[in-house]
Amino acid sequence: MYDADEQLHDITQVGRTTVNTVKTGIQLVQQLRNLTAHQIAELAINDSSFLFTGQSTDLRFFLKHNVMSMDMVRNIPDAELRYAVQDELNHAAQAGYIQINPQQNCIALTESGKRHINSPSFQEAARRHVSAASQELQLQTTQTVTENMGFPLNGSMNDIQVFRYTDTVDLSEILQSPNSEVAQKVLSGLQKLEQEGKVAIDGLKVSLTEAGKQTLASPMMEAAAGSVKLVPTGEPVSTAIVTAVSAVKTAVQKAGDVLSHVTPKR
Repeated sequence: MYDADEQLHDITQVGRTTVNTVKTGIQLVQQLRNLTAHQIAELAINDSSFLFTGQSTDLRFFLKHNVMSMDMVRNIPDAELRYAVQDELNHAAQAGYIQINPQQNCIALTESGKRHINSPSFQEAARRHVSAASQELQLQTTQTVTENMGFPLNGSMNDIQVFRYTDTVDLSEILQSPNSEVAQKVLSGLQKLEQEGKVAIDGLKVSLTEAGKQTLASPMMEAAAGSVKLVPTGEPVSTAIVTAVSAVKTAVQKAGDVLSHVTPKR
């Protein structure tokens, strides 16, 4: 199996000899040759936050950026995903949508590629692929955080910050805590939040109300959020009860950010 450099190098050669891409390929290579190495380095984007899906619509990267650094592909930690991305880039080069330039360590979009990624069908497919990948990422993040991490509750008004990480709080975790003094403070704090209309208590489940969401979004609570850190659920915290949380909201927000990138450059 090719490594990234060998595979992309081969496709560069194919792109130069494919009849329907010769003109665009030569034009793009000439443009890149006219730039200095420093200018190319500045143009080539290495965006570690970009969500690769392993689908052909990963070309959505070029809706926001002109040139992709090949390091983005090399640095994909999941080998299976990395190979899938390489294959799709190979296909895109063969189709004349991109030009891969190992010498400049970059990948650039052709004019044909620009028309392709700005088509409604491409952007709709990109949204579907990103949504599916984001849901998978959300599931993986939720499982990891739920199994290993927790939010420290101590009965203060800052306990409402727990709803940045989970949709519900399970009161049974608090009631079963051996630290009865802190447990009572936490329960009293949740009851006060309920009286203020910021949370709803249904049996053993506590959830955030619309009023609570507004409170959580206030500048004061946003500022206070930075002072709260998740801790391993097995770690003893004498002044707090560590309740298991999930990263649902965080993952959903990330999915929203990714989906917002599936829009054309202006």
